[in-house]
Amino acid sequence: LLFMITYFFLAEIFANDFYISFGNKTDTEQKICLKAKYDVKIYHGKGEAYFIFGFFTGPIAVIYSLLNNENISERTKVLSNNKDLFTNQVYISCYTKTAERKLLISTLLGWLASSLFISVIVFIYKYLM
Repeated sequence: LLFMITYFFLAEIFANDFYISFGNKTDTEQKICLKAKYDVKIYHGKGEAYFIFGFFTGPIAVIYSLLNNENISERTKVLSNNKDLFTNQVYISCYTKTAERKLLISTLLGWLASSLFISVIVFIYKYLM
C-alpha cells in the first residue's frame, strides 16, 4: 500500500511538472520560471532534513510537506544571482511550487526508505534467524 501511495504521489508530481513549468506562459515567463527552478535546485536546501523527517515520521511528514508553504529561503536570498526577480510573481510562484515539490519528493523517499528498511529487518528476522 505504501508503494502505491508513493508511486501515485510521484507520478502526479512528475505528470504536472511540464504543465506547471510551461503551460500558458510566454518565453520571458518560461525563462524566469527556469531561473526559479535553478535557484531551488542549487540554493534552497532542506532536502536532507525532509528525507530524515519522512524516514522517522512517515505519513505525518508527508501531510506536513503537503500543507507547508515554502518561501524563498534565506540561503537563496544571499547566494542567488537573481535577486532582481525576488519580487516577480512568476518567479515566486515557480520557486514556491518547485521547492514544495522537491521537499515532498524528499519526504516520500524517506518514508519509502524506512518502509524498505523495516521490510528487510522483518525478512532477516523471519527467514534467516
